[in-house]
Amino acid sequence: IENPYAYRCPWGTKDPEECGRMAAEQMERVIKFENPDSVAAILMEGESGSSGCIKYPKGFWKRIKTIADKYGILIIDDEGINGETIKDTLEDVNYNVVVAQDAAQAKTLIKDYTFDLVMMDVWMPGQDGMSLLEEWMNAGFSTPVVMMSGHAEHKDVVRAIRMGAVDFLKKPLHDILSLVRKILSEQVVYQEQQISGIDFDLPLKASRNIFESQYFKHHLEKNNNNIAKVAELAGLERTTLYRKLKDLGIDKK
Repeated sequence: IENPYAYRCPWGTKDPEECGRMAAEQMERVIKFENPDSVAAILMEGESGSSGCIKYPKGFWKRIKTIADKYGILIIDDEGINGETIKDTLEDVNYNVVVAQDAAQAKTLIKDYTFDLVMMDVWMPGQDGMSLLEEWMNAGFSTPVVMMSGHAEHKDVVRAIRMGAVDFLKKPLHDILSLVRKILSEQVVYQEQQISGIDFDLPLKASRNIFESQYFKHHLEKNNNNIAKVAELAGLERTTLYRKLKDLGIDKK
């Protein structure tokens, strides 16, 4: 099958997605020509080029998987399809998705950006997913993590959940959109329950005091009781913050 690379697309287009669509259509034509019943598997490579630096265009993996599912054909690849298929599926419904190629890149992304959900493979180049999960959880990582594997044993699933993963999915993944929506909706419910100590029948001032007490205790603990930092986060003068902490009965030390 021809490679779907727009810079030298066999079908003459310079649009990456259009070239990918044409390559997928060629794949389906070949399957039909050979007779789908005689095709057991498609052998794919997730990245190409001498240094693995050429990426398939957006939507290509999703189209290939749709064709393979249609004819009951196994896709054999080097794991590239999993991240790209998840990315394409979720971006189609306006989720923002970033794909990390290994643990080192994942750590950098987590340090620089805030995410609502992390989906991580057990087997990755370099540091494996289980050890990275353990490292994050020991550091107080609060973003929900879903582990994935096509070869994990039951003990791996149990270990991941005990370490703090919210779920463990077996590859190949099916109906990923509903799974992501379920996990994110559960996190919203959980976050709402974190202020369940507030009695909304109380007068506004009393309810506000309960919230402010939780708010300042959280940030003081998170910032090692650094008053200047908490005041900056809260948008308050330090003298105002000191007075609020005193009124709320919060120990500043």
